[in-house]
Amino acid sequence: METSQPFVGIDVSSQRLDVDTVPVSQPFSEPNNEDGLPVVITNPKNVRHFAKAIGRLAKTDKLDAQVLALYAERVHPPVQPLRDQEQLELANLMTRRRQLQGMIVMEENRRRTCTPQVRANIDLSLAHLRRLLIQSCSLTTINDPIEACGGGDQFSVVFQGD
Repeated sequence: METSQPFVGIDVSSQRLDVDTVPVSQPFSEPNNEDGLPVVITNPKNVRHFAKAIGRLAKTDKLDAQVLALYAERVHPPVQPLRDQEQLELANLMTRRRQLQGMIVMEENRRRTCTPQVRANIDLSLAHLRRLLIQSCSLTTINDPIEACGGGDQFSVVFQGD
């Protein structure tokens, strides 16, 4: 009798994990090794489209876990190694850098249309955000933080208006 490889769907919410296996209720165990379990991190839109295609329109955490397991079984999305701590830290720093850049743009836009009294407050906010942006670039593990943050052109745009 041929046994098929189990696929596990895990729906992660703030309160709990909903887990489903395909084939249904098939017990499995995986050795605990350095490589860990094979993991797929996929775009939720792809899974949502898959769910619509198979007629699973209901939306509960348990059904989401089932759909994730079916998606893994039928689509075979590529397995990716999990990021190590250094890669996670760099990704978090780069995300923070993008957030700071976005906040700077928003404050600059507000500055153009505000009263002089409010402009002084926005200028303080911009100065602080720019300091945080420089700090976030210098925290990267890359040897050249200016290059890591987009090169010199990025800084000339960031400091425009001082």
